[in-house]
Amino acid sequence: MNLSKKIKIGLVILSAAWIINIFTNYSLLQKESAKEREAIQSRPYLSQLFDNRKQLYNQIKTQRNLWSTMQYLEVQYSDKPLFDEIIPFDEIQKKKRQTENRISEIESKIKDVDLDINFIYSEEEELKIINQNINKYTNRMFFPISFLFPKTEERVKYERLD
Repeated sequence: MNLSKKIKIGLVILSAAWIINIFTNYSLLQKESAKEREAIQSRPYLSQLFDNRKQLYNQIKTQRNLWSTMQYLEVQYSDKPLFDEIIPFDEIQKKKRQTENRISEIESKIKDVDLDINFIYSEEEELKIINQNINKYTNRMFFPISFLFPKTEERVKYERLD
């Protein structure tokens, strides 16, 4: 058997192993995310935080659409001088500033909710373990060699010092 044929066979075996690795870690990831959903549903305060975050993301999406509409109107304003009779330019500028302020307020609220969620995840042991497993399986899915060289506590300490 010549060398190029051995290389091709090796690449086929490697890609098959990679695909099997992806599917197994994906199934493990699905199990962990199901556990996470159950844990969230069993804690009404946590599910309320996730609902609040979803509502805030919808609000910010609406405000950004409004802002882009105002931006479009500003561009149209310069092309059509009669546009001032329909909507005054000052009104467009005022509305745009208001939307920018609302966007920054909503973004700060989202950060607060995310901090609350992260705090709950760090405090409750079950959620902490689930989150670590999800991160582990996600990393293994895309970088299968990483599980051969697990991070030891010593290695983690040195990485934190850098």
